[in-house]
Amino acid sequence: MIERKKRWIAALAWVFLIFSTLYVVRPVCDYLSARIPLGIVVNFTTIFSFLLFLFIAAKKFRIRKVSSFLALFFVFCAYIYGLKLLVLPAERVHFIEYGILALLLFRALAADLTLGKSFASAFVLTSLIGWADELVQGLLPNRYYELKDVCLNSISGLLALLSVWVFCREKEAK
Repeated sequence: MIERKKRWIAALAWVFLIFSTLYVVRPVCDYLSARIPLGIVVNFTTIFSFLLFLFIAAKKFRIRKVSSFLALFFVFCAYIYGLKLLVLPAERVHFIEYGILALLLFRALAADLTLGKSFASAFVLTSLIGWADELVQGLLPNRYYELKDVCLNSISGLLALLSVWVFCREKEAK
């Protein structure tokens, strides 16, 4: 019961962090972009973090299947491609935020639901929260609503969930 609460607190805290920074993220990114190559820093940090995640997870789950490596390579390439498509560092950060959100929601939901329902519910919740995020941005004077961003939030969540699915599949195979 305590572990379940911790998982939900982590997921809800992440949602709070996303929504509480909506107004300030653009000015902060503009400020940092004027002083450092923020796009490069965000890309490097993202790539390094994702590779570290894959390395740790691969060691923990002892991935052996070629199809699993190919699926993880696809997820990695899709994230890189997504980052390349996004011009603004704030959009890149947002893209990663929703992958993390999907992972946190999956962990929280997996305490109460089957794996299939946890995946589906995490994807739906991530997409709905991403849509709500964009609706709030449409109300802010320094932000705007974009349907493209709603789709990117959902895609990021789906990619993160695909990587979790690979690890769950490997775990079940053992």
